[in-house]
Amino acid sequence: MAGRPRSTLRLMLYGLALVVLPLAGALAWVTDRVDHFADASRTVVAEAVETTHRGGELTAAVNRLERLARQYAILEDPELLAAYDEARADFREAATGLKGDELRAREAELHQRLSEGRPRPAAVASDFQALRQSVQAAGREERERIDDRAAALQAEARSSREVALIAVVAVLALTLLVAVLLVHRVNRPISQLDRAIRQLGEGHPEAVTIHGPADLEELGERLEWLRHRLAAADAQKARFLRHVSHELKTPLAGIREGAGLLHDGTAGAMTREQAEIAGIIRDNAERLQDLIENLLRFNRLRDDEEPPPTAETGLESVVAEVIAASEPVRRAREIELTTDLTPARVAGEAGTLRTIVDNLLSNALKFTPRGGEVRVTLRRGADTAVLEVMDTGPGVPPAEGERIFDAFFRGDTPPPQGGSGLGLAIARESARSLGGELELVPGRERGSHFRLTLPRKPEGLPPCPEPS
Repeated sequence: MAGRPRSTLRLMLYGLALVVLPLAGALAWVTDRVDHFADASRTVVAEAVETTHRGGELTAAVNRLERLARQYAILEDPELLAAYDEARADFREAATGLKGDELRAREAELHQRLSEGRPRPAAVASDFQALRQSVQAAGREERERIDDRAAALQAEARSSREVALIAVVAVLALTLLVAVLLVHRVNRPISQLDRAIRQLGEGHPEAVTIHGPADLEELGERLEWLRHRLAAADAQKARFLRHVSHELKTPLAGIREGAGLLHDGTAGAMTREQAEIAGIIRDNAERLQDLIENLLRFNRLRDDEEPPPTAETGLESVVAEVIAASEPVRRAREIELTTDLTPARVAGEAGTLRTIVDNLLSNALKFTPRGGEVRVTLRRGADTAVLEVMDTGPGVPPAEGERIFDAFFRGDTPPPQGGSGLGLAIARESARSLGGELELVPGRERGSHFRLTLPRKPEGLPPCPEPS
């Protein structure tokens, strides 16, 4: 893929660069503007100080010239005129920068009139009053020029502040955009990986396809390879179980039949001890055969080889039949069973439904202590039928809430009567094959609470004969 980053680290570095470069540019611009305003401010302040200083010097020079000129107008002393000429140099130097040419020209006219003849004191006072006003006007103009420059500098600063604010907003927006894009670019493949790993753990993996940085895509390819390996191992395990189960069924049937014939005395009379041994052999052979059948059925359910439901059955009849079959066990252990069954017809064969209900009730009876209680309820909803089985046994620890539906899981508190660990796994897979669900309801203070939800009869399914 063109333009695709080869690693998550490189993608993060790209994102960091997209954020840092605009920030660095904005910082450089702000730094430049700050330096500019600092230099301009120093220049304005220096000019203001210089103007004030020159204004003071110029006023002092004018006052000295006026004093000498008045004295010369009265005394006509040549030395006073010579002193005036020396003071002119200070005036001309102080006038530099404050409309100096104009002020020097005015002063030159005054000097010429002094040099041409004896001036009148009133005329001298009037001339110097005019010169002083010119000096004051030049000072005001210079201060106004400095004020205008300061105002322009302030306006420029406000404009720069607005530009900086816009730049900050733009950089923040860019940062947020880059962060969102990075999160999306990185979070999407990570979410895909998480989902793929969860599916692998749950045993229902789908094809692993990861879109993102190259390293995460490579990790996805390894997960896909692992998925194929697990699928192959699972298929090999299923084939092995099928072959072993089929190979065991025939000799096991012979053992069970032979033990049954011996126990019944068909092959001749036996002593009581021999009959007990034959009965033990027969019972364990039947138990082993049930376990093999459960293994075969569980494999068919896991491989989705069970056909979809083609008929509908009265679930309350199946429940009543299973309850009746459990009566000897309940009586032997003095377990009280209460029911509340509402008629409900569901999609599914009677045999499949019987397997589910029998596993649920058998599980409840195995874990309920002597003298305990088991409650079975069946209610009908708009589109579903809900069967609930509750017992007063030790219950299921929260950490084992989902693991109890795994094949061969026995938990920390196995029943005294033992078990294969397949009952609940077969019950859940059977329920799902009918479009339903079997779950453990949490929150019960004592015992376990299982809930079976099945869809009610869909249109087009023929009725199934009620179990006898």
